[in-house]
Amino acid sequence: MTDISDYSVIILLFVLWIIVSCAAFFGIKLYMTRNRIDNRLKSIVDTRHQGPDKPHRFAFKPTIAKYGSISLVGQLISIIRRSPLLKEDELVLKFNQAGWPSHRALWVYSASKLLCTALAFDFAILIMDRPTPSHTLRVIMAVFVIIMGWFAVNIILDKSIKKRLRIIDTGFIQALDLIIVCVGSGINFTKALDRVAKEMVRFNRGVAQELETTSKELSILLDRKQALINLNNRVPTRTIKSFTTVISQSFQQGTPILQALTLLSKEERQHRLQTAEIRAARLPSTVAIPLVLFMLPSLLLVILGPPLSHLLAVLHHR
Repeated sequence: MTDISDYSVIILLFVLWIIVSCAAFFGIKLYMTRNRIDNRLKSIVDTRHQGPDKPHRFAFKPTIAKYGSISLVGQLISIIRRSPLLKEDELVLKFNQAGWPSHRALWVYSASKLLCTALAFDFAILIMDRPTPSHTLRVIMAVFVIIMGWFAVNIILDKSIKKRLRIIDTGFIQALDLIIVCVGSGINFTKALDRVAKEMVRFNRGVAQELETTSKELSILLDRKQALINLNNRVPTRTIKSFTTVISQSFQQGTPILQALTLLSKEERQHRLQTAEIRAARLPSTVAIPLVLFMLPSLLLVILGPPLSHLLAVLHHR
Protein backbone atom coordinates (compact mmCIF):
# COMPACT_ATOMS: atom_id res chain seq x y z
CA MET A 1 0.00 0.00 0.00
CA THR A 2 1.05 3.56 -0.69
CA ASP A 3 1.94 5.62 2.30
CA ILE A 4 -0.41 8.58 2.80
CA SER A 5 2.53 10.81 3.74
CA ASP A 6 3.95 10.44 0.22
CA TYR A 7 0.78 11.85 -1.28
CA SER A 8 0.85 14.65 1.29
CA VAL A 9 4.40 15.59 0.26
CA ILE A 10 3.45 15.61 -3.42
CA ILE A 11 0.38 17.74 -2.81
CA LEU A 12 2.41 20.15 -0.65
CA LEU A 13 5.07 20.48 -3.35
CA PHE A 14 2.39 21.06 -5.97
CA VAL A 15 0.81 23.85 -3.91
CA LEU A 16 4.22 25.44 -3.35
CA TRP A 17 4.93 25.28 -7.08
CA ILE A 18 1.64 27.08 -7.83
CA ILE A 19 2.42 29.78 -5.26
CA VAL A 20 5.97 30.32 -6.54
CA SER A 21 4.81 30.41 -10.18
CA CYS A 22 2.10 32.97 -9.48
CA ALA A 23 4.47 35.07 -7.37
CA ALA A 24 7.13 34.99 -10.10
CA PHE A 25 4.66 35.97 -12.83
CA PHE A 26 3.12 38.84 -10.89
CA GLY A 27 6.54 39.96 -9.67
CA ILE A 28 7.88 40.24 -13.21
CA LYS A 29 4.64 41.87 -14.31
CA LEU A 30 4.75 44.51 -11.57
CA TYR A 31 8.40 45.27 -12.26
CA MET A 32 7.89 45.64 -15.98
CA THR A 33 4.58 47.51 -15.93
CA ARG A 34 5.22 50.15 -13.28
CA ASN A 35 4.25 53.73 -14.16
CA ARG A 36 1.68 52.36 -16.59
CA ILE A 37 0.01 55.67 -17.49
CA ASP A 38 3.34 57.44 -18.03
CA ASN A 39 4.64 54.63 -20.23
CA ARG A 40 1.42 54.72 -22.25
CA LEU A 41 1.65 58.47 -22.79
CA LYS A 42 5.34 58.30 -23.68
CA SER A 43 4.59 55.65 -26.27
CA ILE A 44 1.87 57.82 -27.81
CA VAL A 45 4.17 60.86 -27.97
CA ASP A 46 7.02 58.80 -29.45
CA THR A 47 4.70 57.33 -32.07
CA ARG A 48 3.61 60.82 -33.13
CA HIS A 49 7.18 62.14 -33.38
CA GLN A 50 8.82 59.08 -34.89
CA GLY A 51 6.17 58.21 -37.45
CA PRO A 52 4.97 54.75 -38.44
CA ASP A 53 8.16 53.70 -40.24
CA LYS A 54 10.51 54.19 -37.31
CA PRO A 55 10.85 51.51 -34.65
CA HIS A 56 9.31 52.12 -31.25
CA ARG A 57 11.77 52.91 -28.51
CA PHE A 58 10.14 50.31 -26.26
CA ALA A 59 10.47 47.63 -28.93
CA PHE A 60 11.91 44.35 -27.78
CA LYS A 61 15.64 43.99 -28.22
CA PRO A 62 16.94 40.42 -28.36
CA THR A 63 19.04 39.53 -25.37
CA ILE A 64 21.58 37.76 -27.61
CA ALA A 65 22.59 41.01 -29.26
CA LYS A 66 23.09 42.66 -25.90
CA TYR A 67 24.78 39.95 -23.86
CA GLY A 68 26.20 37.64 -26.49
CA SER A 69 25.47 34.04 -27.37
CA ILE A 70 26.37 32.75 -23.87
CA SER A 71 23.03 33.96 -22.50
CA LEU A 72 20.85 30.87 -22.57
CA VAL A 73 17.82 32.74 -21.26
CA GLY A 74 18.20 35.34 -24.00
CA GLN A 75 18.37 32.63 -26.65
CA LEU A 76 15.26 30.93 -25.31
CA ILE A 77 13.33 34.20 -25.15
CA SER A 78 14.42 35.04 -28.70
CA ILE A 79 13.26 31.61 -29.88
CA ILE A 80 9.88 32.12 -28.22
CA ARG A 81 9.68 35.62 -29.71
CA ARG A 82 10.27 34.27 -33.23
CA SER A 83 7.59 31.65 -32.80
CA PRO A 84 4.78 32.04 -35.37
CA LEU A 85 2.24 31.26 -32.64
CA LEU A 86 3.11 34.48 -30.77
CA LYS A 87 2.32 37.96 -32.03
CA GLU A 88 3.67 40.89 -30.06
CA ASP A 89 0.73 43.14 -30.89
CA GLU A 90 -1.74 40.56 -29.56
CA LEU A 91 0.25 40.13 -26.34
CA VAL A 92 0.43 43.89 -25.79
CA LEU A 93 -3.34 44.08 -26.31
CA LYS A 94 -3.95 41.22 -23.87
CA PHE A 95 -1.76 42.87 -21.24
CA ASN A 96 -3.69 46.12 -21.75
CA GLN A 97 -6.97 44.25 -21.34
CA ALA A 98 -5.67 42.68 -18.13
CA GLY A 99 -4.72 46.12 -16.78
CA TRP A 100 -0.97 45.69 -17.21
CA PRO A 101 -0.09 48.05 -20.10
CA SER A 102 3.50 47.57 -21.17
CA HIS A 103 5.34 47.44 -24.48
CA ARG A 104 7.56 44.80 -22.87
CA ALA A 105 4.64 42.37 -22.78
CA LEU A 106 6.45 39.84 -24.95
CA TRP A 107 9.47 39.87 -22.64
CA VAL A 108 7.29 39.49 -19.54
CA TYR A 109 5.27 36.72 -21.16
CA SER A 110 8.34 34.82 -22.38
CA ALA A 111 10.27 35.12 -19.11
CA SER A 112 7.26 34.10 -17.03
CA LYS A 113 6.50 31.15 -19.30
CA LEU A 114 10.10 29.92 -19.14
CA LEU A 115 10.22 30.33 -15.37
CA CYS A 116 6.92 28.50 -14.77
CA THR A 117 7.94 25.70 -17.13
CA ALA A 118 11.33 25.33 -15.42
CA LEU A 119 9.67 25.17 -12.00
CA ALA A 120 7.19 22.61 -13.32
CA PHE A 121 10.01 20.52 -14.77
CA ASP A 122 11.85 20.57 -11.43
CA PHE A 123 8.66 19.55 -9.66
CA ALA A 124 8.17 16.71 -12.18
CA ILE A 125 11.68 15.45 -11.41
CA LEU A 126 10.86 15.43 -7.70
CA ILE A 127 7.73 13.41 -8.43
CA MET A 128 9.66 10.87 -10.50
CA ASP A 129 12.24 10.46 -7.73
CA ARG A 130 9.58 9.44 -5.23
CA PRO A 131 9.38 5.68 -4.58
CA THR A 132 5.60 5.86 -4.42
CA PRO A 133 3.02 5.88 -5.96
CA SER A 134 3.28 3.52 -8.93
CA HIS A 135 5.50 4.37 -11.89
CA THR A 136 2.58 4.88 -14.27
CA LEU A 137 0.87 7.28 -11.90
CA ARG A 138 4.10 9.21 -11.36
CA VAL A 139 4.60 9.59 -15.13
CA ILE A 140 1.03 10.85 -15.55
CA MET A 141 1.45 13.34 -12.71
CA ALA A 142 4.79 14.57 -14.06
CA VAL A 143 3.39 15.11 -17.57
CA PHE A 144 0.36 16.89 -16.12
CA VAL A 145 2.57 19.22 -14.07
CA ILE A 146 4.76 20.11 -17.07
CA ILE A 147 1.70 20.85 -19.21
CA MET A 148 0.23 22.99 -16.43
CA GLY A 149 3.53 24.84 -16.11
CA TRP A 150 3.57 25.63 -19.82
CA PHE A 151 -0.02 26.93 -19.84
CA ALA A 152 0.00 28.54 -16.37
CA VAL A 153 0.78 32.03 -17.68
CA ASN A 154 -1.96 31.79 -20.32
CA ILE A 155 -4.49 30.68 -17.71
CA ILE A 156 -3.57 33.50 -15.32
CA LEU A 157 -3.67 36.07 -18.12
CA ASP A 158 -7.06 34.92 -19.44
CA LYS A 159 -8.57 34.80 -15.95
CA SER A 160 -7.25 38.30 -15.20
CA ILE A 161 -8.71 39.65 -18.45
CA LYS A 162 -12.15 38.15 -17.81
CA LYS A 163 -12.22 39.36 -14.22
CA ARG A 164 -11.17 42.91 -15.09
CA LEU A 165 -13.59 43.20 -18.02
CA ARG A 166 -16.43 42.00 -15.80
CA ILE A 167 -15.55 44.53 -13.09
CA ILE A 168 -15.31 47.39 -15.60
CA ASP A 169 -18.57 46.44 -17.31
CA THR A 170 -20.32 46.32 -13.92
CA GLY A 171 -19.06 49.67 -12.67
CA PHE A 172 -19.14 51.70 -15.88
CA ILE A 173 -22.81 52.63 -15.54
CA GLN A 174 -22.01 54.61 -12.36
CA ALA A 175 -19.16 56.35 -14.16
CA LEU A 176 -21.50 57.15 -17.04
CA ASP A 177 -23.92 58.90 -14.67
CA LEU A 178 -21.05 60.97 -13.25
CA ILE A 179 -19.93 61.91 -16.77
CA ILE A 180 -23.47 63.08 -17.54
CA VAL A 181 -23.46 65.24 -14.40
CA CYS A 182 -20.09 66.78 -15.27
CA VAL A 183 -20.97 67.44 -18.92
CA GLY A 184 -24.35 68.85 -17.89
CA SER A 185 -22.64 71.30 -15.54
CA GLY A 186 -20.60 72.72 -18.42
CA ILE A 187 -17.30 70.83 -18.03
CA ASN A 188 -15.46 69.82 -21.18
CA PHE A 189 -15.84 66.14 -22.09
CA THR A 190 -12.11 65.42 -21.78
CA LYS A 191 -11.89 67.12 -18.39
CA ALA A 192 -15.09 65.37 -17.35
CA LEU A 193 -13.43 61.99 -17.97
CA ASP A 194 -10.43 63.02 -15.91
CA ARG A 195 -12.64 64.29 -13.07
CA VAL A 196 -14.74 61.10 -13.02
CA ALA A 197 -11.57 58.99 -13.10
CA LYS A 198 -10.37 60.66 -9.90
CA GLU A 199 -13.72 60.00 -8.22
CA MET A 200 -13.96 56.38 -9.39
CA VAL A 201 -10.57 55.35 -7.97
CA ARG A 202 -12.19 54.62 -4.62
CA PHE A 203 -14.97 52.48 -6.11
CA ASN A 204 -13.70 50.88 -9.32
CA ARG A 205 -10.01 51.16 -10.09
CA GLY A 206 -10.33 49.53 -13.52
CA VAL A 207 -12.87 52.10 -14.74
CA ALA A 208 -10.74 54.90 -13.30
CA GLN A 209 -7.62 53.70 -15.13
CA GLU A 210 -9.40 53.44 -18.47
CA LEU A 211 -11.06 56.83 -18.16
CA GLU A 212 -7.77 58.46 -17.16
CA THR A 213 -5.94 56.88 -20.09
CA THR A 214 -8.70 57.87 -22.51
CA SER A 215 -8.74 61.44 -21.19
CA LYS A 216 -5.01 61.85 -21.69
CA GLU A 217 -5.15 60.25 -25.16
CA LEU A 218 -7.92 62.64 -26.18
CA SER A 219 -5.67 65.53 -25.14
CA ILE A 220 -2.61 64.20 -26.96
CA LEU A 221 -3.73 62.38 -30.10
CA LEU A 222 -4.50 64.36 -33.22
CA ASP A 223 -7.41 62.08 -34.10
CA ARG A 224 -9.81 61.94 -31.15
CA LYS A 225 -11.57 58.95 -32.69
CA GLN A 226 -8.38 56.92 -32.28
CA ALA A 227 -8.54 57.37 -28.50
CA LEU A 228 -12.05 55.89 -28.51
CA ILE A 229 -10.89 53.01 -30.71
CA ASN A 230 -8.06 52.32 -28.24
CA LEU A 231 -10.56 52.27 -25.37
CA ASN A 232 -12.77 49.84 -27.26
CA ASN A 233 -9.78 47.59 -27.96
CA ARG A 234 -8.65 47.58 -24.33
CA VAL A 235 -12.15 46.93 -22.99
CA PRO A 236 -14.09 44.94 -25.64
CA THR A 237 -17.43 44.84 -23.83
CA ARG A 238 -20.90 45.75 -25.07
CA THR A 239 -21.23 48.77 -22.76
CA ILE A 240 -17.90 50.29 -23.76
CA LYS A 241 -18.61 49.65 -27.44
CA SER A 242 -21.92 51.50 -27.16
CA PHE A 243 -20.22 54.36 -25.29
CA THR A 244 -17.43 54.78 -27.86
CA THR A 245 -19.90 54.56 -30.75
CA VAL A 246 -22.13 57.28 -29.26
CA ILE A 247 -19.21 59.61 -28.53
CA SER A 248 -17.64 59.02 -31.95
CA GLN A 249 -20.92 59.83 -33.71
CA SER A 250 -21.29 62.96 -31.59
CA PHE A 251 -17.80 64.11 -32.60
CA GLN A 252 -18.48 63.46 -36.29
CA GLN A 253 -22.00 64.89 -36.54
CA GLY A 254 -21.62 67.66 -33.97
CA THR A 255 -24.63 66.54 -31.92
CA PRO A 256 -24.80 67.37 -28.18
CA ILE A 257 -22.92 64.82 -26.13
CA LEU A 258 -25.19 65.30 -23.11
CA GLN A 259 -28.32 64.09 -24.89
CA ALA A 260 -26.52 61.11 -26.39
CA LEU A 261 -25.08 60.07 -23.03
CA THR A 262 -28.44 60.46 -21.29
CA LEU A 263 -30.13 58.23 -23.86
CA LEU A 264 -27.29 55.71 -23.57
CA SER A 265 -27.63 55.62 -19.78
CA LYS A 266 -31.36 54.86 -20.05
CA GLU A 267 -30.71 52.09 -22.56
CA GLU A 268 -28.03 50.52 -20.38
CA ARG A 269 -30.30 50.50 -17.34
CA GLN A 270 -33.12 48.93 -19.36
CA HIS A 271 -30.70 46.31 -20.65
CA ARG A 272 -29.55 45.48 -17.13
CA LEU A 273 -33.16 45.22 -15.97
CA GLN A 274 -33.95 42.83 -18.84
CA THR A 275 -30.86 40.78 -18.05
CA ALA A 276 -31.90 40.51 -14.39
CA GLU A 277 -35.40 39.43 -15.41
CA ILE A 278 -34.00 36.75 -17.71
CA ARG A 279 -31.77 35.42 -14.94
CA ALA A 280 -34.68 35.43 -12.48
CA ALA A 281 -36.85 33.49 -14.95
CA ARG A 282 -34.08 30.96 -15.42
CA LEU A 283 -33.56 30.49 -11.69
CA PRO A 284 -36.20 27.76 -11.04
CA SER A 285 -34.76 25.42 -13.65
CA THR A 286 -31.27 26.05 -12.31
CA VAL A 287 -32.28 25.34 -8.72
CA ALA A 288 -34.12 22.15 -9.76
CA ILE A 289 -30.85 20.36 -10.59
CA PRO A 290 -29.25 20.50 -7.09
CA LEU A 291 -32.71 19.92 -5.61
CA VAL A 292 -33.08 16.61 -7.44
CA LEU A 293 -29.50 15.53 -6.90
CA PHE A 294 -29.09 16.32 -3.20
CA MET A 295 -32.37 17.07 -1.42
CA LEU A 296 -34.68 14.54 -3.09
CA PRO A 297 -32.61 11.45 -2.17
CA SER A 298 -32.42 12.61 1.45
CA LEU A 299 -36.17 13.25 1.51
CA LEU A 300 -36.91 9.81 0.10
CA LEU A 301 -34.59 8.23 2.65
CA VAL A 302 -36.36 9.98 5.53
CA ILE A 303 -39.84 9.07 4.25
CA LEU A 304 -39.23 5.51 3.06
CA GLY A 305 -36.51 4.54 5.55
CA PRO A 306 -38.69 3.55 8.56
CA PRO A 307 -41.27 1.53 6.53
CA LEU A 308 -38.54 -0.34 4.68
CA SER A 309 -36.67 -1.14 7.90
CA HIS A 310 -39.93 -2.37 9.48
CA LEU A 311 -40.70 -4.50 6.42
CA LEU A 312 -37.23 -6.04 6.47
CA ALA A 313 -37.57 -6.82 10.18
CA VAL A 314 -40.90 -8.58 9.56
CA LEU A 315 -39.48 -10.61 6.69
CA HIS A 316 -36.47 -11.56 8.77
CA HIS A 317 -38.63 -12.96 11.63
CA ARG A 318 -40.61 -15.08 9.20
